[in-house]
Amino acid sequence: MMVIVLVAIFASGIVTEKLGIFTIFGGFVFGLLFHRYPRFVAAWQSQVGRFVLVFFLPIFFTYTGLRTNILGLSTPTDWIWGVVIFAGATMAKVVPVYFSAKMTGFSNSQSGMLGILMNTRALMELIVLNVGYSLGFIPQNVFTMLVLMAIGTTILTGPVLRVLLKAAGLRVDRFREA
Repeated sequence: MMVIVLVAIFASGIVTEKLGIFTIFGGFVFGLLFHRYPRFVAAWQSQVGRFVLVFFLPIFFTYTGLRTNILGLSTPTDWIWGVVIFAGATMAKVVPVYFSAKMTGFSNSQSGMLGILMNTRALMELIVLNVGYSLGFIPQNVFTMLVLMAIGTTILTGPVLRVLLKAAGLRVDRFREA
């Protein structure tokens, strides 16, 4: 059954590619069909999911890294725009979550932690950025700025969260399990 599903996923990816839609959407839509069958989803995750995480995820990140041209950001204007994008993207996630959490009764520190946790975005953002770049919607320099923003905000989440946890008087070492 798994082999048949894998072949069907690749076939749906080829179909969406031929239709002019990014290949990943064929597999995504095909995968949506199976969520009514929890036993199949569990079997898929145990048999294929780990392989994908260990094998394909590093390849995807390498692929994205090879498409990212940091040396292409050669002017001060490029770097200023990169900082503006980074700050704007961060504020666009942290601030609304912070205020929403405050309105629902969370404390300042809890609201800040929720805002920071919402700011992680690397994998999904990179998928969207690669699709946009492949379709020609995003120019190379903007793609690079957005990749740096996605990776940077995700990398900063851990250290900023540790600072907020310490400031709230919570033990940080108990959150290191994973």
